[in-house]
Order: sequence, then C-alpha cells, then structure tokens
Amino acid sequence: MGSIYVDIDEGSITKNPIVINKIEIIAPEITYEKISGSDNFQAILKNVQTSAKAEKKSKGQASSDGDKQGKKIVINNVIVKDGKVHLTMAALGGKEITAPLPNIHLKDIGKEKNGATPLDVSGLQTGGDTAKKAADSATEGVKSATEGLKSLFKKD
Repeated sequence: MGSIYVDIDEGSITKNPIVINKIEIIAPEITYEKISGSDNFQAILKNVQTSAKAEKKSKGQASSDGDKQGKKIVINNVIVKDGKVHLTMAALGGKEITAPLPNIHLKDIGKEKNGATPLDVSGLQTGGDTAKKAADSATEGVKSATEGLKSLFKKD
C-alpha cells in the first residue's frame, strides 16, 4: 500500500452517525491466489463473516440498553487508485501475472439509512453493495491479468 488518507468531519465524532468525508487509498497491491478450486478472497471473506457474526451475537447479548447497533458511520467518498492486481495460480507454474487495478470511486456509503454499522459499510454481510462494487473493479484487474496469462501461452 502506498498511502491512505482519511478526512473525518471532526464535528461528527461525538455524534451518530460519524461522517467520513473521504478515504483515499493510493497504490494498493492485491494478490489473488487461486488454488484447488478456491481462492484467498473467499477464505478471508469466510473468516471475517464468522468473526463478525460472533461479535454481533456477543454485543447483542451484552447490551441491555436497547442500543445494539452502536455508532454508525457515513462515508461520502472512498477512492482507490493506482493499484495493481497480482494473479497467482498453480497453472502458471510459479509465475505471477500483474495487471493494473481499475480506479474505484464509491460514494455516499450509509447515507440513505442515516448511517451504517462498520460491518454494513465493509459490505461483508451477504449481498453487500460496497464489497460487490469493489470486487467488480478488482475482477476487471484480474481479467486484465488473465489476458496477460493468455499471451504467455500464445504460440508465435
């Protein structure tokens, strides 16, 4: 990761929702590994979802004041730019293909519902739009890497 910039509306820190004007991620490098019919993204997602469910359950049991949701947030802009995707597969024989990650710009996350929980914002609940948009952009980068892979096996 090259750098991360976060701009928070300071006046909202003690309020609900907390407003984050911008999160900008510059030059991230993502490695996509596909091995035995699964990939590292699926493994990470499964682990995070399991942890989130456990945390949500424990907070629900621990809270008796009726405020089980806690703080909510609104993110006006999430920008990811100048990234790269590295593709690693057993079929590559140890080689790695690298492609540029298309720039991503997500807007108004949590705004429609007057804020969203951190779990909702991450998009890790099933059907999360935030994660889907980011994954779609990452998929474009993987497709580009795949084109590079095809050129490796192209006969001259």
